[in-house]
Amino acid sequence: MIPVSTAAWRTEIQRRTTVFGAPEGYFCVVRAGTYRIGGWEPGAASAKLAVPAFWMARVPITVAQFAAFMEAGGYRTPDWWTRAGWQWRQRSKRTEPYSWDQPGYRAPTQPVVGIVWYEARAYCTWLTAALRSSLPDGLAVRLPTEAEWEVAAAYDADGRRHPFPWGEAPLTPERAVYGGDAHGHAHPARVGSCPTGAAACGALDLVGNAWELTTSAYDDYPAQANRGTERFTDKDSVPWRGGSWFQNRTNVRCGARYWIRPNHWSGGQGFRVVAAPLVRTDVLNSVF
Repeated sequence: MIPVSTAAWRTEIQRRTTVFGAPEGYFCVVRAGTYRIGGWEPGAASAKLAVPAFWMARVPITVAQFAAFMEAGGYRTPDWWTRAGWQWRQRSKRTEPYSWDQPGYRAPTQPVVGIVWYEARAYCTWLTAALRSSLPDGLAVRLPTEAEWEVAAAYDADGRRHPFPWGEAPLTPERAVYGGDAHGHAHPARVGSCPTGAAACGALDLVGNAWELTTSAYDDYPAQANRGTERFTDKDSVPWRGGSWFQNRTNVRCGARYWIRPNHWSGGQGFRVVAAPLVRTDVLNSVF
């Protein structure tokens, strides 16, 4: 079930399991451990980082889920936004994602795309506040760090790392949504439409369909990929991971990463959430 209403989100928070690879609902547990992050290419830097246990959403945030944020006044409520994010919202006069009214991007079960990092972060802050009475102490609904995203996507039950969420088997259209028109994709597909591409933890669409924003600093990878930050301004670089529906196979893998400014968007850029401990950040979550 993909939760849309606050009541449905509360149910999914309560249903989260502690059994790796056997999610009972929307959230997939990822076990605490020390994981190798980075080093995907020969000679590339890597780091062994401690990652606390967390729960990864099974699929990216959908159009229907983001619509609930909009209906709750998300674009009218500064409390959900970082200071830089609210300044961007006022300057841009945005009241919806860039792709919101375009045919092919507004089906309820498609991943919401055409958003900027500021919008994704505001959604998470709004949702955490809405679920506060149901969240255990110290847990928030937020964007994943790069380390969390990479661990959920790449590691199996035995702690081995793989190039694809499903393991070593080659990338095919049955396992991920990618390749644009070459594979019949003119727009993002319904989330979860490639069940054979599931990660070991149970999450779907971790590569392909939509690039996924994280909350780490791009230039801090990999040494500080397990740290979160809220101090993004229009000049900073935000990491996104995993490729999208129009990407070629080079960008649809666990090690694929790129950057974007927090006030920029693309038609393939979405996000998913984690239910996770509050990470160390360089500013307070609430800035108003």
